[in-house]
This record gives sequence, C-alpha cells and structure tokens, in this order.
Amino acid sequence: MTGQPDTNRIQITTLLSQLSANTTWYPQITAPDATVPVQAILQQLQTMTSHQIRGIACADLTTAEQLRFDADKSCELLLTCPIVRHADVPRMAALAATRPCTLVISHFRHAELAVAAAQAAGCRLSLLVELRLGRHVAGVTAGPDAVHLVAAVLKLPELHLSGLFVRDPCDSEVEAAEQGRALQSAVSMSQHTLQMMQRQQSPGSGRAIHTTDSGKLAPLNLVCGRLPVPLLSEFHGAAICNPWPVSASISKADIDNRPSTHSISALVIARPTLETCVIACFRPSDGRKVKYRVLSPIGAEVRDSWDHYLTLSVDGPALDLKIGDEVLLSTGFPTD
Repeated sequence: MTGQPDTNRIQITTLLSQLSANTTWYPQITAPDATVPVQAILQQLQTMTSHQIRGIACADLTTAEQLRFDADKSCELLLTCPIVRHADVPRMAALAATRPCTLVISHFRHAELAVAAAQAAGCRLSLLVELRLGRHVAGVTAGPDAVHLVAAVLKLPELHLSGLFVRDPCDSEVEAAEQGRALQSAVSMSQHTLQMMQRQQSPGSGRAIHTTDSGKLAPLNLVCGRLPVPLLSEFHGAAICNPWPVSASISKADIDNRPSTHSISALVIARPTLETCVIACFRPSDGRKVKYRVLSPIGAEVRDSWDHYLTLSVDGPALDLKIGDEVLLSTGFPTD
C-alpha cells in the first residue's frame, strides 16, 4: 500500500464518532506499513475528528520499529508492553533517542530496564503503571501495591511518571450493562489509587500526580488500552488507544498456506503469584482463533488467553520462571 491509508477499508469513522469530547486518542497500530509515513496517517485522522491525537501506540517493540516516523520528532510513542530483557534495552534506547516515549510497567524489574534504556538514549522516559483489572493479571494490584511501585519509580531521575494504565477493563464477551459497570469500577479504583499516591507524596518533591478540582482524573493520568466502542463516549478526560490496523499484514494466500500447528516463543512479563505467570506472545493475527499449549518448561499450562497475553498455571520446573524468560508454545487452529 502506498500514499494515504485506505480509511474506507479499515473503518475507523465509528470509533472517532464515539469518542467523548475530552478524550485524547492514541491510535494503536497493529499492522504497520513502512511505505506510509506515520505523520500522513495522523494528518488524515485529524481531518476526521476534533479529538487530540498525541501519538501512536504499539503493543511491542517490533511493531514500533517498523513504523515510518521520518524526521518528525513531535509524534509520541506509547508502548503498551514493558521491556523485559537486557537484549531489548538498545532497541528501546534507539526509539527513545528519536522521540518522546512512554512505557507501561507493572514491576520494578520493568523500571530497572527502562532506566537502562533512558541512560543509553540520554533522555528521560515516561512511564504508566498498569493496574491489575479484569482478565489481565499482569498489572500491579490497585491501592497500596501500586503506590509502593510508584514511590520507587519517583526516586529514579531517569524516569517520569505520567499516570496509570488499565489494559482491558471490560470483557467484550459480556452484556453491555456489565461492561459499563466494569469500566466504572476501573475508573473508581484508579481514582482511589491516585488519591493514595497524592497522600503519600513527599512535600516539596515536585513530582506529584494531579487530579482536577472536581476530584476527577486529570487528562492523561489514566490511559485505557482498549474499550468496546459503545463505551468510548463514557471514558472522559483521559487517553485511550484502541487497536487500529493500518494495512493487512498477512495475505489470504499466506493464511491458506499456513500450517495448522507450529511453535512460537513468548516472554514472561509478570509473576503475579507463585502459582501463576503472565506471558506475551506477539504473533501476527490472521483473524483465526488460536489454541495455545505450553511445550516448555514442564509444569506450565495455559489458564487463560486474551489478545497477546496468556496466563499460565505453573508447577514443578516452571516455578523457576522469571521476568524475561522464554516460554515455548505450540499454536493450533481449531477447524470448528
């Protein structure tokens, strides 16, 4: 694909029309096209909406590296998955050296690697602390646990805390009324956590997180990774990044010729408990349902999968898994 993106094919007008008036939008690109400059995409989107677009969101480093930013250094980059390996530090640093970057974290190990990337890039990185809500268990528990992580991050001069992140607070498979209640619960827990942060703020540090006079979250203090379209108008005064493909990354011929099973690697991004593990697997999506099975290490089994993330039950040798380790998966494509 060349020139302007085909907005008729990707159907983004409904999303734009549903956004609430005070919401900032980060289009989350899931299938980058190196022939289309990011600035051209943003300019075309901006003609279709009055909503502020701060930058581009990506789910992983590989997707971000495929974007064509050209010489524009004003476009922000939001990475919604933390870096978890030393090998990814130079890659993150290369991106951060060219434009403002924000990383989502949920563990101090993530913050340590972000510090290394910031030092290598010679600039500060912004962070969003992910709260554990809904089916996603990779985040930190709202309340005291989140406040403790934030307090540690605020002591690191290479990092700037921008606010909180909720990945998928609403399960799109449930009734609309239940989705609405889940969103309100997520916002309430985020507000409570922010208020706890303010009370814990040391006087004179100059690094506070603010809310509005009405007590509601100030813009960009809360970023939502994804919301069902009917709820977009109910998410006010914050930022949202819903997935939005620029182009189809896999042709129909590729889909037809793909084997019914194959193995891929995933990375451990969190260990919420001794018995559970969260891994991220950024395989290209072709629209088919995928059934995952753990090949190694022994003792790990898939408990739940959601988008690029899988929750594992671990036992035996798998209990030794730590952030940054690889897990080998087999993927099957059910025919029913």
